[in-house]
Amino acid sequence: MNYSDSERIAAQLEKSGVLPVPSLEKADLVVVNSCGVRQTAEDRVYGFIHNIWKNNPQTKIILTGCLAERKDVQRRLKNKVDFFFSINNIRLFENWIIDNYLKITKLKIKNSAQKNIISKENIAYLSINPKHANTHQAYVPVMTGCNNFCTYCVVPYARGREISRPAEEVLQ
Repeated sequence: MNYSDSERIAAQLEKSGVLPVPSLEKADLVVVNSCGVRQTAEDRVYGFIHNIWKNNPQTKIILTGCLAERKDVQRRLKNKVDFFFSINNIRLFENWIIDNYLKITKLKIKNSAQKNIISKENIAYLSINPKHANTHQAYVPVMTGCNNFCTYCVVPYARGREISRPAEEVLQ
């Protein structure tokens, strides 16, 4: 799911005129798409963000993915992350970048992660054409969310209840 989401974010950034750079040290903006299903993945996010911030404190950092809405994560990263973007709002990312990119490069954006429960109306982000990293392979999510509330997992809280895409859309 995170690979698929990242490809959609990359497509929206490029469509908005925000282009990739050869190294993190040259980046004005870094979008970190996080996973919080396992503690090791969460720890890698903390280390990665710390290294970006340490090596180039002027770089603006956006955290999205499963960790972006967790209050404990927001408190821990509040001085290093400029914006927490709900994964449920990925379909709004392009408009947000257009509206805020110039602002975020000049001033610190306040935390505005929004609690949104995913619904059939806002699952439309899966119809965003992704920028595939590989011409011979594609990640095709058939559903999002989860109805199981496992004690170790954040997915139902970050992505909402399970919603499947129509089969015709998946095949397309």
